[in-house]
Amino acid sequence: METIGRINSEAKKWIEEIHVQKWALAHDGGHRYRIMTTNLSEVFNSVLKGVRCLPIIALVQLTFYRINSYFAVRHQLGMQRAKSGKNCTPFVDGKSSSNGIKTGRHEVVLFNRATGIFRIKTGSSIANRSKGGNVQVVKLKEHSCSCQKWQIFGFPCSHVMAACQYCSLDYKVFVQNWYSITTYKMTWDPVFHPIPDRAYWPLARETTFLPSGSMKRKAKSRPRSTRFRNEMDIREGHITVTFGCCK
Repeated sequence: METIGRINSEAKKWIEEIHVQKWALAHDGGHRYRIMTTNLSEVFNSVLKGVRCLPIIALVQLTFYRINSYFAVRHQLGMQRAKSGKNCTPFVDGKSSSNGIKTGRHEVVLFNRATGIFRIKTGSSIANRSKGGNVQVVKLKEHSCSCQKWQIFGFPCSHVMAACQYCSLDYKVFVQNWYSITTYKMTWDPVFHPIPDRAYWPLARETTFLPSGSMKRKAKSRPRSTRFRNEMDIREGHITVTFGCCK
């Protein structure tokens, strides 16, 4: 915060007026688990990519079928993982696999087996020998590691996995329930129902509104888009600068 203040005092003042629980991961009470951006809305935006300029009926239909596919595919994946005996989401399995590689290079010293206190010294990286040699303190009973990754992400870091390996414990018991395959399936459980042919629709009881004739399109071609471009439309590394004389 002090660094921000030295660069821009107004920015520091603006941030300080916002409660830390609203923007600091360290003070969110463990509710977000590594989520620091609006990526969820960006994911939804990517699902609907290319539908913005479609006619309203086509837009609604494509939105409906794409979201249905999104849910159906992931629910099926959850069912397959459950049948194969996998207890965690694909994301956690991937992270645990990469952490497991680091675990073999850690030096583990037991301090108290009853409370699960360990001293973990990280080994040097194969790719970068200058890294490593850091000391972390793991407390299994308190579900904490001094690196803070376990508390922030909700699943064991490589230091915790090394401690579990030392004690012959399954590290997956320390993964938060939100990453369980049961929760994963429940997330994608809602079912979308097919829309029958219009001939089978029930009669509408609502008042029928007729659009004004003055609002009807005069030209047959697609109208010119009036959407304003923003930072979401600018690809990193592909910024084009146009000068007035070039237009």
